[in-house]
Amino acid sequence: MTNFALFPPEASKIAPQMDALYFFMVLVSLIGLTIVVLLIVAFSILYSKERHPVAEQIEAPRCLRPPGPSFRWACSS
Repeated sequence: MTNFALFPPEASKIAPQMDALYFFMVLVSLIGLTIVVLLIVAFSILYSKERHPVAEQIEAPRCLRPPGPSFRWACSS
Protein backbone atom coordinates (compact mmCIF):
# COMPACT_ATOMS: atom_id res chain seq x y z
CA MET A 1 0.00 0.00 0.00
CA THR A 2 3.02 2.30 0.07
CA ASN A 3 2.91 2.76 -3.72
CA PHE A 4 -0.71 3.89 -3.71
CA ALA A 5 -1.18 6.95 -5.94
CA LEU A 6 -4.35 8.95 -6.22
CA PHE A 7 -3.56 9.90 -9.81
CA PRO A 8 -1.56 8.00 -12.42
CA PRO A 9 1.81 9.33 -13.57
CA GLU A 10 1.73 12.28 -15.96
CA ALA A 11 1.47 11.15 -19.56
CA SER A 12 1.64 14.54 -21.29
CA LYS A 13 3.12 17.99 -20.95
CA ILE A 14 -0.20 19.64 -20.16
CA ALA A 15 -1.15 17.18 -17.42
CA PRO A 16 -0.06 19.48 -14.56
CA GLN A 17 -2.26 22.28 -15.92
CA MET A 18 -5.20 19.92 -16.31
CA ASP A 19 -4.68 18.64 -12.76
CA ALA A 20 -4.62 22.22 -11.49
CA LEU A 21 -7.82 23.00 -13.38
CA TYR A 22 -9.45 19.88 -11.96
CA PHE A 23 -8.47 20.76 -8.39
CA PHE A 24 -9.70 24.33 -8.90
CA MET A 25 -13.07 23.07 -10.14
CA VAL A 26 -13.35 20.68 -7.20
CA LEU A 27 -12.50 23.51 -4.80
CA VAL A 28 -15.08 25.86 -6.32
CA SER A 29 -17.70 23.10 -6.20
CA LEU A 30 -16.96 22.38 -2.54
CA ILE A 31 -17.18 26.08 -1.67
CA GLY A 32 -20.54 26.30 -3.45
CA LEU A 33 -21.79 23.17 -1.71
CA THR A 34 -20.72 24.57 1.67
CA ILE A 35 -22.55 27.84 1.02
CA VAL A 36 -25.74 26.01 -0.01
CA VAL A 37 -25.64 23.72 3.04
CA LEU A 38 -25.03 26.65 5.38
CA LEU A 39 -27.93 28.57 3.85
CA ILE A 40 -30.23 25.56 4.19
CA VAL A 41 -29.30 25.16 7.86
CA ALA A 42 -29.60 28.90 8.55
CA PHE A 43 -33.02 29.25 6.92
CA SER A 44 -34.23 26.04 8.57
CA ILE A 45 -33.40 27.51 11.97
CA LEU A 46 -34.59 31.01 11.12
CA TYR A 47 -37.98 29.93 9.80
CA SER A 48 -38.66 26.94 12.04
CA LYS A 49 -42.15 26.29 13.41
CA GLU A 50 -40.96 26.81 16.97
CA ARG A 51 -39.92 30.41 16.24
CA HIS A 52 -42.98 31.20 14.10
CA PRO A 53 -45.82 28.86 15.17
CA VAL A 54 -48.59 30.81 13.40
CA ALA A 55 -48.29 31.72 9.74
CA GLU A 56 -49.05 35.29 8.73
CA GLN A 57 -50.72 36.14 5.44
CA ILE A 58 -48.97 39.06 3.79
CA GLU A 59 -49.88 40.97 0.66
CA ALA A 60 -47.40 42.40 -1.78
CA PRO A 61 -47.32 46.16 -2.30
CA ARG A 62 -49.23 47.38 -5.34
CA CYS A 63 -46.03 48.33 -7.16
CA LEU A 64 -44.75 44.72 -6.97
CA ARG A 65 -47.91 43.04 -8.24
CA PRO A 66 -48.09 41.98 -11.87
CA PRO A 67 -50.17 44.24 -14.10
CA GLY A 68 -53.49 43.10 -15.45
CA PRO A 69 -56.69 41.70 -14.01
CA SER A 70 -56.76 40.05 -10.63
CA PHE A 71 -57.09 36.28 -10.65
CA ARG A 72 -57.99 35.82 -7.01
CA TRP A 73 -61.02 33.74 -8.00
CA ALA A 74 -58.63 31.09 -9.35
CA CYS A 75 -56.66 30.90 -6.10
CA SER A 76 -59.49 31.05 -3.59
CA SER A 77 -60.69 27.91 -1.91
